[in-house]
Amino acid sequence: MICFQQVSKSYLIGRQVIQSMNFHIRSSEIVIINGNSGSGKSTLLKLICGLERPNSGDIFFCGKNITQIKHSEVSLLRRQMGIIFPDNPLLLNRTVYENVAIPLVITGASIKNIRRRISAALDKVSLLDKADNFIMQLSNSEKHRVCIARAIVNKPVVLLADEPTRNLDDVLSNSILRLFEEFNRFGVTIIIATHNMKLISGKYDRIINLQQG
Repeated sequence: MICFQQVSKSYLIGRQVIQSMNFHIRSSEIVIINGNSGSGKSTLLKLICGLERPNSGDIFFCGKNITQIKHSEVSLLRRQMGIIFPDNPLLLNRTVYENVAIPLVITGASIKNIRRRISAALDKVSLLDKADNFIMQLSNSEKHRVCIARAIVNKPVVLLADEPTRNLDDVLSNSILRLFEEFNRFGVTIIIATHNMKLISGKYDRIINLQQG
């Protein structure tokens, strides 16, 4: 499903974050990207979803070279993905329900379908009773779970999760990982970037370790 061929990425400051990286991820895998802060985990996920472009090399998604697609096509690419980043923005003047609805509204889903999917997504992250709350009324943990609900509501083919258990206690963290595993059983490819190997130790076989890119 995803293939990196000699991919490198550096920023204006000159630091090379990703260096000549080669790897592949098959459909329906659960893959852990492990590494210390600054090792390139977040940049790797941003390259997959087109938030960043590599300086060199090729990235393939479902057989298509996404390093060659136009910027106007990137939004169509992302509709196939659920994306969870620690700094995911939420609309503070909108309710939980309205925030989670955004991916469905963009794709033109019916009102009936939107209601059904939002209820299911919020139930999965234990926030169904918070649907009418405004974001400002939520704790950091609840805000993070809203981001997770928004990422899964559109039934993506691949889920990119950068530190998805951040701000969550062990009980909630394990429930979120079980949710990802449930999605994986239905064929969703899961890519989790984390430094918290204690939480996932022994659960998953496929681990990519990043060291200085």
